[in-house]
Amino acid sequence: MRPRTIGTFVAGFDPKVALPDSQRIKIAGPRGSFRDGEVVTFWVAQDYTIYAPRMVAHSLEIAA
Repeated sequence: MRPRTIGTFVAGFDPKVALPDSQRIKIAGPRGSFRDGEVVTFWVAQDYTIYAPRMVAHSLEIAA
């Protein structure tokens, strides 16, 4: 798992976080009550429970 990462919360039907390089990562677990465009920190992990492994973001918190 990578160190805690900073990104931007992207609201919508399937919320994600956007990394500084514009990559968008699906959020795993509870999403809380974040607002669109809010800067958040999160852990990035690999999800191996599906056929094609992918990165997921979890443990979102508002960046200080």
